[in-house]
Amino acid sequence: MTVRVLGPDGQPVAGANARAEEAGTFVSTDGQGIAEMMLPAGTTEISVTKGKLEGKAVVSVTEGGTAATEVELAPPTRVSGSP
Repeated sequence: MTVRVLGPDGQPVAGANARAEEAGTFVSTDGQGIAEMMLPAGTTEISVTKGKLEGKAVVSVTEGGTAATEVELAPPTRVSGSP
C-alpha cells in the first residue's frame, strides 16, 4: 500500500513516520513524501506524524490487492479544557 504525506502547505513531507498499529508496520516517507507499507487484507488505520504535525487515514486493502491513500498533516486538535 502506498501512503503519500502532505504538509499543511500541500507540499510532500520527507521523513514523516507512518504507522499501522494493528499490522505492526512502521515506515518513513522518502524525499517525495511517499512510503510503501505491507498490510494484510482488511481495514486499517494509518497514523502519520512529523514533529508536531499529525494526520490519520483509514484504508481498505482487498485480498491480493493494493491500496493508496494521501494524508495531510496538521497541528493536533485540542479538546476544549485540555492543556
